[in-house]
Amino acid sequence: NALSVKGSQAWTDVALVQAAWRHAGGGVLPSDRESLVASGSTVPIGAARIGDLISYGAPASHLGIYLGHGYMVDASPSPGRVVIRRVFASPTVRIVRLDVS
Repeated sequence: NALSVKGSQAWTDVALVQAAWRHAGGGVLPSDRESLVASGSTVPIGAARIGDLISYGAPASHLGIYLGHGYMVDASPSPGRVVIRRVFASPTVRIVRLDVS
């Protein structure tokens, strides 16, 4: 469903992650980036799975959702809209897997 929100200016990164999680049948997630990242487990970049969080900065200055094949969807502050793009190589990028139980 990432394509259905692509280009929208109505989302923040946190709201996009929360909505995607609910849509996938998950429960309520925390409402701030740091708590979202803390609610999951960091996994190696090479072990990323569809639906994992992509977190940039420490503790978490920006979030995206992994789509597979090196791509993510995020509400990017730079262009001011939802975009689908490659996961950027950055020393601060982390892959976070949310608890699905």
